[in-house]
Order: sequence, then C-alpha cells, then structure tokens
Amino acid sequence: MADKKKKDDYDELTEEQRLRRRIEKRLEQKREALTGLLVHTVIFVFVNSWLFGLGGWVDNMANGVYGWPHIVTIFWGMGYIANVLDYYFNHGYGHTRFERQVDREVERERRKIYGDEYYEKVKQGDEHDATYRLSDDGELIEDDDEEYYQRGR
Repeated sequence: MADKKKKDDYDELTEEQRLRRRIEKRLEQKREALTGLLVHTVIFVFVNSWLFGLGGWVDNMANGVYGWPHIVTIFWGMGYIANVLDYYFNHGYGHTRFERQVDREVERERRKIYGDEYYEKVKQGDEHDATYRLSDDGELIEDDDEEYYQRGR
C-alpha cells in the first residue's frame, strides 16, 4: 500500500522534481557507500592493531602456533580491498571515468548517425547567447532584461 502511494506521489511531480529525486537518491547511495567504506577502514585498523598486540602476547605465552593474526589480516584484507574497489568503480573516480567514456561514445555515434552539421547544431543550441541569473527564490532562469545588467546586477 505504501509503495503504491509513493508511486502515485512520484507521478504527480514535475520533471524537475523527478530529476531532483533521482539525483538525491544517487547521492544518498554514494554517501552510504562512502560511510560504509570508512567504517570498514576504522574497524579493520583497530581490530588488526589489537590482534597484533594480543597475538604477540599470546604467542609468547603459548610458545606454539605463530602468525594467526597474519592469517586473519590477509583474508580480511582481501575483503577490504574488494570493498575499496567496489566503491572506486561504482561511486569514485572509476565511475566518473566510465561516465566520460560513455559520453564520448554517445557523441561519436551521434556524429556517425546525424553527421557533423547536426551535431554542431545540437551542441551549440540556439543562435543567440542567452544570459542567465538567479531568481529571488534561487532558481536559475533565462534573463532577457537588459536593464538588469545595466544597473550593475
């Protein structure tokens, strides 16, 4: 029932509000992933510091098996590296590089399909240079008012 209400609310939003919701959701996922990575890093460092401190003491007492903290650190370290790589490729610089590559390929395909003339028209937009300003409520709007600029903004 709650999902249906949420979907109905989403349908009533303007395109700008939908875009904002999608961006907020993406940024929230990125923030949660970074928080998870930082928590994992702190726990990894503290627990392994404790293990090596306790491990040295236990090894000296038992005169037996040596290196069990190393084994824990190696296997946990592999999981930690996987966590770092996951963040890098899904939210970090690796994701940004991937997005740039996709944008370049889309541009290349547009040039193939539509030709350079169409591509340049789309890229440049209208023939006139539009000026923009922030409205009183903080929204970016096109400004056709020359007096506004003559007054010194």
